[in-house]
Amino acid sequence: MRGQILAVRPNDEVLVKHEDIKGFMPAMTMPYKVRQPALLQSAAAGDLISATLVVGDNDAWLTRIDKTGTA
Repeated sequence: MRGQILAVRPNDEVLVKHEDIKGFMPAMTMPYKVRQPALLQSAAAGDLISATLVVGDNDAWLTRIDKTGTA
């Protein structure tokens, strides 16, 4: 997915305003968990990102976050 980080929250969570995820969900702002805290070490509000969203049976999380710019 592609979007903008609005906030990095405690408990390994990031608030992302993202574009449409084709075939899955429309554009929206949502919190996402990160299971690897190291992914958030250099993340900051305002970062434009490309990320990989993994969807499980009862939850979803990001496994890759690449900074593509700053807003």
